[in-house]
Amino acid sequence: MSVDRLKAEALRLDPEARACLARVLLASLDGMSSAETEKLWVDEAIARDEELSSGSLPVRIQATRCLPERGRVGHDARLLGP
Repeated sequence: MSVDRLKAEALRLDPEARACLARVLLASLDGMSSAETEKLWVDEAIARDEELSSGSLPVRIQATRCLPERGRVGHDARLLGP
């Protein structure tokens, strides 16, 4: 099975199953050296940055994460989106 097909299948899983799969996959990396692990995370960060910069991923700001108490901010929280 190709990596692209495997990713597509994994993304069809419900969130709990995806989280479980993510834990298993991350644990499988424990045997790698620090340098190998760091390179993988840097590569992933670069790929995500490129996706965000290209506009191929939607960016959603969740006001509850950015503004713990909307009522006290004094800004219209509706401007932050869903």
